Amino acid sequence: RPPFSRPMRSPADFFVRTGKPTLAEEQFERIAGGRLQAAEPLVIVARRRLAPLLAAHGNYGDLQRAVDLVDDNLSAGGSSVVDRHLKAVLLASHPRRTRRQEAREIFEDLFDQRWSPTPGDRFLLAQLYTAEGDWPNAAAQLEPLAGASQAQPRHLAAYVEVLLKLDRAAEA
Repeated sequence: RPPFSRPMRSPADFFVRTGKPTLAEEQFERIAGGRLQAAEPLVIVARRRLAPLLAAHGNYGDLQRAVDLVDDNLSAGGSSVVDRHLKAVLLASHPRRTRRQEAREIFEDLFDQRWSPTPGDRFLLAQLYTAEGDWPNAAAQLEPLAGASQAQPRHLAAYVEVLLKLDRAAEA
């Protein structure tokens, strides 16, 4: 049994929960980078938790490294829905259009598999469609968000904008 086990991951989780992402990142980096001997499932979790922390830095290099970590997970563990979803979320903010299209394709595939998207996922996919000028698909994602009992103003604004693009002003 490797000397690193689940209880030792808790300091990194604690740092995430208490708003200390730099300290959490250091801990996850030690596990994901192999500086601590750990079982493969824990390395996969560490990479998965490290990726969004890196992407939050807001620079291209760290975003690409975050995507690479998720790709490592997908290579090691098959086609995990969690990792595919994380990759789609990361790629949605990528500066390259082809990578954002890849995010859209991953989201579409997840939706086709009867995966339950969050409102945030629907909104992100709608934004990807909007960026491509695909107004009908954007509207299809935004409609349930705008019709929710506690719709967020940004969802309503995006839906109205898409309806206007579709010349459906009466519905807006």
